[in-house]
Amino acid sequence: MERIATPALVRGKKRRTMIACIATGLFVFLLLLLGLSLLATRIAYSQSDPSAWILPASYLSSLLAALGGGFTSARLRGRQGLICGLLTGLGVLVISILGLMIFSGDTETDMLRVATSYLFAFLCATLGGLLGGTQKRRTPKRRR
Repeated sequence: MERIATPALVRGKKRRTMIACIATGLFVFLLLLLGLSLLATRIAYSQSDPSAWILPASYLSSLLAALGGGFTSARLRGRQGLICGLLTGLGVLVISILGLMIFSGDTETDMLRVATSYLFAFLCATLGGLLGGTQKRRTPKRRR
């Protein structure tokens, strides 16, 4: 007897749209960025020379947050991990550029360093999407 494929909504699973998964991934990115930045600041200011720790700690927290955001969006979608990671990475880029425009003011910034850090955040979000989208599918066991 042939088995008829039923949509996910009929089986009781809720299908999430790509935009909802990316928005959730960006929200997770912002929450992780806030939490990791606070933790990095706490660690940096507990050292004897905090100025040497602030910049590397902020880069590390943004990369880990981008990785977590891309992973979350791909895991929620369940498939198309690369696309989820790329689009979440684009959202991370937009958020980072807006933050740079708002908070930099009249100060001069080293654009090569900024562009490199944004590129690495984009790549981390894409990597998170690849890692989150590669989930093993269960094969149903045959009854004997």
